[in-house]
Amino acid sequence: MADTAAQVRALQRMGIRVSAVFMGEDSSAGAAAQIYGKNMARIRGMDQLARAAGRLIQNEIRELGDGRLWPCRLWAVFDTEHN
Repeated sequence: MADTAAQVRALQRMGIRVSAVFMGEDSSAGAAAQIYGKNMARIRGMDQLARAAGRLIQNEIRELGDGRLWPCRLWAVFDTEHN
């Protein structure tokens, strides 16, 4: 997770807003929440992916306020059960 945190911070320093959809073990959820903060959605199954991603996108648009989207997005889906 240290590598992921470093990459997320580097992207944020470049002005790229990073969000994540997390699906994995409870033991990893805390670390993911620390890395992504409010820009993370947790799902229990793949059937929840579209709704979670949609919520994150809506939040991004709301935060931008003027409707202008950033040129770059990074979406990461972690599935620690299969790694």
